[in-house]
Order: sequence, then structure tokens, then C-alpha cells
Amino acid sequence: MPISTALPLLELVLLTPHQQQQQQQQQQQQQQQQQQQQQQQHKQEQKQQQQQQEQDQQQQRVRAIPPKKQQQQQQLNQHQQQQQQQQQQQQQQQQQQQQQQQQQQQKVQNTA
Repeated sequence: MPISTALPLLELVLLTPHQQQQQQQQQQQQQQQQQQQQQQQHKQEQKQQQQQQEQDQQQQRVRAIPPKKQQQQQQLNQHQQQQQQQQQQQQQQQQQQQQQQQQQQQKVQNTA
């Protein structure tokens, strides 16, 4: 059992029955939030795969074009790819912030 779940359980033993119920509900809510976040991460991973396939297709298309135009189009494609990657990084940062907020909530509840 991870330490993060073991510690609140130890505290539950020391609390009165009414407080116990409240804390268990809070823990369940936190677990649900974490599951939702994992699902979001999974969706983003799928998005990344799709984008990679799109990038492959773009490069294949470029090969059929005369050399001078090719360079211009590859630069365009690369620019689009960079923008997509930046968006993904921003999404990942948002997820990390959510997880940090959850950890802070847990600390507050444990001391309450």
C-alpha cells in the first residue's frame, strides 16, 4: 500500500466515528479526481500518436513536389509540428498543476 493512503488510514483509527465518515468521503473524492486525470493523460498520449501519423503523411506528400518547393513546404510543416508540441507541453503542465493542488488538499484534510 502506498504511504499516501496508509497515513490517512492511521489517522482514521484515532478519530471519532463522525469524523471518520467525513474523511473517508474526502479520500474517495480525491481518488476519483486522480482517476480522471489519468484518463486525460491517456487521451493526450493518443493525440500525440495521431499527430505523429499526420507528420509522417505530410512528409510523404512533400516528396512528390519539385525540390525548391519541397524545402518551403517542409519548413511550413515543421513550424506546424512545433506549435503542436508546444500545445501538448502546456497541457502536461496543467496536469502537473492539478496534481500538486490535490496533494495540498490532502495535507489540509489530514491536519483538520
